[in-house]
Amino acid sequence: MAKQFTHNAIHKRLPIVVVAAAAALISVWLLASSRAATLPGDINTDGKVDVVDLSILLSNYGRSATAAQGDLNASGAVDITDLSILLSNFGKTGSAHSINLTAPAEAATVTGNVPNIQAVAMGFTPAKVEFVLDGNVVRSEASPPYCLAGDDGTCFAWDSSSVANGQHTLVVKGYDAAGAVVATSPTRRFAVSNTTTSNPPLWQDRPDSPAGFVVATGNTYGGNLANWSDTPWNIYGGATVSIVADASKGKAIRSYGSPGGGAQHDGATSQRGEIEPGRNTYREGDTIWMGFDFWVSADSGVSNTWSSAMQAHNSHLNSPNWGVGVNGNGQRRLVITEPGGSSGNPEYQLGPTPSGQWTRILIGEKLAGAPGTGWVEAWRDGQNVLPRKPWNSYQQYGPNTGQRGSTLFPGATRYYKFGVYRGAHPSVMDLRYANVKLGTTKESVQ
Repeated sequence: MAKQFTHNAIHKRLPIVVVAAAAALISVWLLASSRAATLPGDINTDGKVDVVDLSILLSNYGRSATAAQGDLNASGAVDITDLSILLSNFGKTGSAHSINLTAPAEAATVTGNVPNIQAVAMGFTPAKVEFVLDGNVVRSEASPPYCLAGDDGTCFAWDSSSVANGQHTLVVKGYDAAGAVVATSPTRRFAVSNTTTSNPPLWQDRPDSPAGFVVATGNTYGGNLANWSDTPWNIYGGATVSIVADASKGKAIRSYGSPGGGAQHDGATSQRGEIEPGRNTYREGDTIWMGFDFWVSADSGVSNTWSSAMQAHNSHLNSPNWGVGVNGNGQRRLVITEPGGSSGNPEYQLGPTPSGQWTRILIGEKLAGAPGTGWVEAWRDGQNVLPRKPWNSYQQYGPNTGQRGSTLFPGATRYYKFGVYRGAHPSVMDLRYANVKLGTTKESVQ
């Protein structure tokens, strides 16, 4: 092999025995490189290891060099080990074990919501993927699609306003089932440039929605769900969501869970009939208030486990930070649950279930990720049923189980789900919502 090269300097530095020595080292190197992020020896990164790469390496043999000059093992110089690495892959194309980002582009400047930020692995299926933003792990995914923002296997656009304007870095790491890193992506550098305001709008009206923050109100609603969004896994297991006529409200949103319904999802049998008031950006530091008229049919059964009427969820993490329960744990009542509070999962009473009648509920929260720094407050029919309380929560399931937070988990943004969510049950669950408002003050959602 060495006789094919005639450059005198190369002959002086490269004895004939180098090829034999390289062959002896190949098996050792292959074991060490089985987790390599890209195809070793592809010095010019054209997707193949060929004579061009070999020429680059040989021209720098015996010298101090960089990876782009043939230093494949990061020793600071090109030597016999680098040559053996290249020769073991000579003629190969493509990648070994690699993982890369689909977006943002290198050196891009992004604003607002950035779609399709995913990790794509080649040569292996990661048991876990971590997204590392500015040196901090902000998301961990255990199954594809591996998305920077998402929920239950659905990818969302990433809200770039969740970080400060300026330069940022993003890296993804792919792990095997034993917890070892198989591949790490090249660092992606990008800039964020958003127009900052002291109080960004919480709701952006859709064509048929009323003015202001009202998302569903009486006869002005329009008779459809156009200004609401499907939430991931929102309707299954015998549940439905519809608009119904109501004698006192004109029209209302009805979430109905049929008796005995339930379907397998995430390893459990449950039933959902949920919808959300338009995905928007509610982030760290925001104060948000919501008000809604709420009605429960008199024949709605009492669950012997849990039954939810509303959840406050995170944009890309699994567990809700709080939720409104109805007729759960054998009692006909309304509660707000604090998952991971100081005494387990405490429930705060909002009073008896409004069976066959309407009640007005107002809930406010200060969004914060650090435990105890956010708060939740609740009112019912003009009475303060939950005085403002510092909030604690933790991830109860998913890849980040055990992570602590407050009204948010660190790095997440907020969205809300309204409707039936419960385990399979022999009784009906019939819920209605009207005059749903989102705002920045309690007065704006009365």
